Amino acid sequence: MKKMPRNLIWFLPLIACLASCGYDLKEVYTQDAYNSPVFQNNYYTHYDSKIDPDNENNSIRNVREVEITSEHNVAETYDEAKANNIDVDMNKDIEYVNADGSIKTYHGLEYIYDHDVKKDYGPNKKMNVVDSIFSYGYLSKLYDGQLFCNGYYQLARVQINERGFGVLYEKELINMDYIAISFKVSVDYTTEISVPAHDSTFRLCLTFYQRDGSNFDAVKTYHTFENVISNQSDTFNRSNYVFYAFKLGALNLSRVCGYSLSYELIDDDYSNGTYQLDHSLMFYEVLFPNSTWR
Repeated sequence: MKKMPRNLIWFLPLIACLASCGYDLKEVYTQDAYNSPVFQNNYYTHYDSKIDPDNENNSIRNVREVEITSEHNVAETYDEAKANNIDVDMNKDIEYVNADGSIKTYHGLEYIYDHDVKKDYGPNKKMNVVDSIFSYGYLSKLYDGQLFCNGYYQLARVQINERGFGVLYEKELINMDYIAISFKVSVDYTTEISVPAHDSTFRLCLTFYQRDGSNFDAVKTYHTFENVISNQSDTFNRSNYVFYAFKLGALNLSRVCGYSLSYELIDDDYSNGTYQLDHSLMFYEVLFPNSTWR
């Protein structure tokens, strides 16, 4: 009998683990996937076939569209979310034990990392500690608490074109508070054209998929971002990142088991203007803070 290859022996437990978590095995990627110096090669455009808009046999039966407005306590920056008190942890005084054993207090969660995870928003709200379904596959980089690039470039982000991506999970969102997404905007910076920081306007579409037997109802939300800075180098105050957050209560969601992100480019002088450079949104984190999945 031919022996099983050694590299397959260690890989089989991984496959079993992924399958037991309800993870799509078609989405097992090599470590260097979407980590190319060629800008166009880094677009992640995978949809589960059941919710793929290009699949005429998908399982979406009903679509409800919602414009995200002040009714949903929407924020485009962390400071706006904090001012709107979208999460009480952003503003409440929190005690913690210092390294020397003393009790210290800080006010709210910090948006800018200060190398103390007790204080930082991302590590406190990341999804991979909420449920194990967020620990596997290419999209797991969206659930590790890292809100910014921090010098990791493609390894830290999921880069999309207007088509975007869509994912389903076996578990469902049963308790929900709000959603928060950290992302920035960029056109192709790898060409011979020198691209300065400039403004970009686009309409972001975030769709929630609600399970209905073997089918899905889609709740498609829209929000227009005007004059967002694009192709700006990272700054200490992270002014080139969007912190998009809004409350989920007014959407009347139920049995949510997945989501998709896509967008419509409205205006960018370096993409749909003179130069026709490839455009992208670069996502670093997707969070359903204070949620429960079952």
